[in-house]
Amino acid sequence: MRALATADDDGKLCVMLAYASAHFDTPLPSVSEQIKLSGVAGKKKVTVWLIDDTHVNPYKLALRKGWGADDYTEEQLKVLREEGMLKPYSIQTVDFDQQDTLDVAFDDNALVLIEIE
Repeated sequence: MRALATADDDGKLCVMLAYASAHFDTPLPSVSEQIKLSGVAGKKKVTVWLIDDTHVNPYKLALRKGWGADDYTEEQLKVLREEGMLKPYSIQTVDFDQQDTLDVAFDDNALVLIEIE
């Protein structure tokens, strides 16, 4: 797993996690981790964004449904466009005065963005 954290001048913190094999061709086991966040205090809104094989992935959805790329119907295109719309995986309020970790769990070939504001 790889991670990158950033913070802006307004105090918003973002943590990006990537979990995949080198060429996305080797299945990896599911992962559960605790992310320790030092220096974060008070109640914060935590938004998790997730892209993986089953979330925000129209290509994998088409494969699961057996849809061929050469003959999508208008209804199938509508479903695939909706699947491709990035939407929060979860939104919660966390009191960082009570805890300094976040639990994250995801499958292989995942890209996770955690926004804390």
